[in-house]
Amino acid sequence: MDKIRVGVVRRINNKKFEDSNYFLNFINEEFKNTHKVVDIFIDQENNWHILGLPVLSADLYHKIDVVWNSYDTHIGQTLSSLGVPHVSMNPFQYLISQNKNYLNDYAKSHNVNMLQNILIPPYQEDIDGDIEKFAFKKAKEVWNKFSPPFTIYTKNEDKDTGIFVIKTFPELVKHILEFSEKKENILIEEIILGEKYSFYFIPGFRKEEYYFLNPNKITDKIKKEVLEISHKFLYSLDTKHYIKISFLLKKDKVLLDNIDFSLDLNDPLFIKAITDLGIKKTDIVEHILKNATI
Repeated sequence: MDKIRVGVVRRINNKKFEDSNYFLNFINEEFKNTHKVVDIFIDQENNWHILGLPVLSADLYHKIDVVWNSYDTHIGQTLSSLGVPHVSMNPFQYLISQNKNYLNDYAKSHNVNMLQNILIPPYQEDIDGDIEKFAFKKAKEVWNKFSPPFTIYTKNEDKDTGIFVIKTFPELVKHILEFSEKKENILIEEIILGEKYSFYFIPGFRKEEYYFLNPNKITDKIKKEVLEISHKFLYSLDTKHYIKISFLLKKDKVLLDNIDFSLDLNDPLFIKAITDLGIKKTDIVEHILKNATI
């Protein structure tokens, strides 16, 4: 029997590069009798390579059977246009997983609360004027909206370029100024000193519509509330492969923290969840690959 050719996308200078390397080696080792890994490497100039050789994306159709893509949706859209089954995020999933501001708007549309935050767009001298006055003004807006401590961070090309915990007003002004000089988006988010819990859902696994993995010790009341919120997201996000939904819990208040669509096989909580149920990593990966979509 011919082996199934699994293309694994790797993209240089991306925070998921090491995860992709791990997944490539995982398929090589755990599925060596049934699957063959095809390394799809995309360089800084967006040139595609297979097994180290340059290739046109249009040629992929004849070289692979299914693709595992943890990167941006442009790659997934390219694969769809070629008729190649793939495991990817859809554009909206990618958007809310990368941008807390969009995620916050999405959560609000479902009457779900998140931590308070303020997004400061990149500084523009001709519009915003003096940069030091701009930083002070924005710091004051944040300070008036919610109290410290809070985090301040910015992203650039899918990489966290800075993240700090802020406790004083001078610190806030200083970091807003530094990020503004780089002309980057700045997200400032309140900190709640509560417990964080993560839950995992695998669509179609073990013949369940959304197989639920819960590695947390929580009350039935909280579990019920978390599941009600999660199912709102599962249906509206059209989740096909995998989703991790994280919440913050302070007393009996449940707040959405994050949504992630990229399977992390080294996530300790994920490993605990499947181990408790007698599930292997290979079971999950094989299921997801079989349900790849075009």
